[in-house]
Amino acid sequence: MKEKTIINNPSHAAFDAFFQNIPVPIFLIDDERRICNVTRAARTFLSEPSKDASGRAFGDVLKCFHSLENPLGCGSGEHCKTCLIRGVVIDALDNGRPSSRIEAELTLGKEKICRSMVISVSPVELLGRRMALLHCEDITELKETKEALEAAKDNLTRAQAVARIGSWHLDIITNKLAWSDETLRIFGFDSGTQLSYEKFLEIVHPDDRDYVNNSWQAALQKQPYDIEHRIIVGGKIKWVREKAEVEFDNQGKPISGIGTVQEITGRKEQEKELHLLRQELMHVSRVTAMGELTAALAHELNQPLMAIMSNAQAAARFLNSKNPDLNEIREIIADIVADDRRASKVINKLRALLKKSEFEFSELDINDVIREVIPLVHSDIVIKSVSFDTYLNENMPPVHGDRIQLQQVLLNLVLNSLDAVSGVKLKRLFILTEQDGNGNAVVTVADTGKGINDEYMKRLFDPFFTTKKEGMGMGLAINKAIIEAHSGTIWAENVSGGGAAFSFSLPLSKRNRK
Repeated sequence: MKEKTIINNPSHAAFDAFFQNIPVPIFLIDDERRICNVTRAARTFLSEPSKDASGRAFGDVLKCFHSLENPLGCGSGEHCKTCLIRGVVIDALDNGRPSSRIEAELTLGKEKICRSMVISVSPVELLGRRMALLHCEDITELKETKEALEAAKDNLTRAQAVARIGSWHLDIITNKLAWSDETLRIFGFDSGTQLSYEKFLEIVHPDDRDYVNNSWQAALQKQPYDIEHRIIVGGKIKWVREKAEVEFDNQGKPISGIGTVQEITGRKEQEKELHLLRQELMHVSRVTAMGELTAALAHELNQPLMAIMSNAQAAARFLNSKNPDLNEIREIIADIVADDRRASKVINKLRALLKKSEFEFSELDINDVIREVIPLVHSDIVIKSVSFDTYLNENMPPVHGDRIQLQQVLLNLVLNSLDAVSGVKLKRLFILTEQDGNGNAVVTVADTGKGINDEYMKRLFDPFFTTKKEGMGMGLAINKAIIEAHSGTIWAENVSGGGAAFSFSLPLSKRNRK
């Protein structure tokens, strides 16, 4: 059914005033497809806004590129036969059929400027003639903006896929969770899945669920949210890192959260492999250190073993006598037990240092750790005629650490100092403990050796750097790794008067910090 609008015989002056003040861009076109009138808002479309457009074709006043090519103007060229705007205007004039929001592309001027237009046409009866109201809307900038946004979204999606980083937004009020395509891929969901905070928690590994939820609840109280946790997707465990910011209203109430999620499974697997390699390397270092102490340890074990042998022979002689003194025999047996325990302690310390083990953190008295290492090096100190002293702060609060790993650090430092004093007249070695003003215990192993060459100082803790002819160059690097795993620091410096000091700091147990 044809639709048309009837305007009954208005006076020309009144109609012009009414029409031109319509606040939208409209062209009034007669049955000869010529412009009769334009609103002021429509003049922005004209190539020459100040000139009268009456009696001219629509394409001519807009300077359609194809009209410029043809001397007869708009509607006469070959391209005009397929012009979408011309087609809907003719349909309205000839058939009384309106058209709504038809998108068309125009090429304007000799510069061939492309404009995107949305056209609506309505037929009207005016002054006894059929005419058409042509409404224009220039959507070029809108379309370009939309295309730019689509391109940016596509680039973001591709970048997220490459970096394996997704994004998400949570409306806390409605509990609606929106995920980017990459986030959906990471968590194993299809596009369009209805998501909520509770559904997200269902994917989190059961052992990490409380940690994740507590971290988010803290974020709602304006605490930072930067966590790593496991998720289960398709029966497989993945690792992700999440960062987020929460938006609050004027009353401080949380209203939304926005964040990123990155899959870090590969990194975690590499960290695990690196951890195992580091453990192997630390074990090799301990075995190597024990190798350097072979002679000293043999001496350390030989003393109680010889004492046991002598006491056993004496006991045998007493038992073979006619009237054995049982009290004397009891004393001999007690000496044998004591010497056996002495040898057993040395062996147990060796076994503890040589066995492969994971880090086992507990509260430790760092002075006790030092005292446990001294018997292992005592014989070596005696054999090399080194003067040895300890200056231990007996009021030192406990530290949080791994006993075996810290013993390894001390053993390496003491062995290095024993090497450093060889060849010097004054052979002195001492170990000092003290508490600094920053909540740390500081342990120093110092000697009166040759000191450290200034050019070597910066490289001391680098892997494979050594000043020894037969050194591996891993001892100090391993020490650094162990101390840093304890959240501490290690450093070296030359001592005035000769020699060097190696120190490391360890945080005191939190409940003992002042």
